Amino acid sequence: MKNKLLALVLLLGLGAVFLVPSAEAANSEVVLNNTSQTLSAISGSQTTELFATFTNNSVTESTVLIDLEIWHIAAYGVKKVQQSFWDSQTFAPGESKTFSITSAPANTLSSGGFYALSVGVFNSGWNGLLHWHKQQNNFTVTNSHPGNEVTIARSALTLKSIEAPDQTTQLSAAITNKGSTMVNVLVDIELWHVTSSGRFKVAQTYTDNVSLVEGEQKTFTLDSPSTLSSEGFYGYSVGIFNPGWNGVLQWNHDQEVFTVTPAGARGSETIILSSSQTSSTISAGQTNTLTARVANLGAASSDVLADLEIYNSANQKVDQRFVDHVAVPAGAHQDISITTSPTLPPGNYYFSAGIFAPSWGNLMGWHNKLQQFTVQ
Repeated sequence: MKNKLLALVLLLGLGAVFLVPSAEAANSEVVLNNTSQTLSAISGSQTTELFATFTNNSVTESTVLIDLEIWHIAAYGVKKVQQSFWDSQTFAPGESKTFSITSAPANTLSSGGFYALSVGVFNSGWNGLLHWHKQQNNFTVTNSHPGNEVTIARSALTLKSIEAPDQTTQLSAAITNKGSTMVNVLVDIELWHVTSSGRFKVAQTYTDNVSLVEGEQKTFTLDSPSTLSSEGFYGYSVGIFNPGWNGVLQWNHDQEVFTVTPAGARGSETIILSSSQTSSTISAGQTNTLTARVANLGAASSDVLADLEIYNSANQKVDQRFVDHVAVPAGAHQDISITTSPTLPPGNYYFSAGIFAPSWGNLMGWHNKLQQFTVQ
């Protein structure tokens, strides 16, 4: 029995490839509906509250145990740091309930870096696992030290869309010491290929023992490899660590994103020129309208598909609108909008948009995180 319990703990913590549900699983339709969080990055005395909403999709009443856990995700393994659970939770048919767990303050956690929320549904009394969802929401913890306020001040790409293998792009990231003392840090820049089957690192550069006096700023760069051949999305991530990789101070996941398309796929010079939104903060029950300006910079009229998508802080798509055969005369533009649902739960969201050839043809350009907003 002891070995079985240990195996279950390891499976839940490490997010094993498979989990064997209990025999009662088929009779329980209490399932995870959505998750959200108040902050995706915390430091100092800040905390983040993580929410999970469950719904009973059955036509009968169901009683279960709800489990919320926070895990530290590190290169040397994963470790559970917090847990809250609610036993004997009764759900009427069609009923939804929301549970939450609040992280400890960032400056009380022993390690900076990545933390993740995992959630589970069990039979009451821990009598059998029904559903398990690992790493539903991620957040970053920065353990700062007095006088050490090194930040990623700004970043930029030379090109947000390139044609392979003829073009490359370059990320530049400016690191600034806003503290009151000189500091030494390690600056890390990584390039990842983002696919439906996972993320794959394709390039990296880091500089250790970077000295920055008070108010000093230094810029670091990384070129995309000229050998990139796979089309799709690529993301640059930027991190600041203590020297010798001895603890993360700040990590910006997908600081800048660009797309790779096959040579000749662009056709007309139709791009997302700008974007806007009604408000960066809305209350629960309100809506937000986000707009992408589709502009034709070419000399001939264009016919494209405009795709607008909204994601939550767990990078899960929550809404989408696309318009096919958008006709844009040379030198003109069209505004395409999407309005959020008033039922969006509290949390942080972002708006992305892309241009495709008609009928979901070749990708012509993708713009990640054009706007970000919060539902309170």
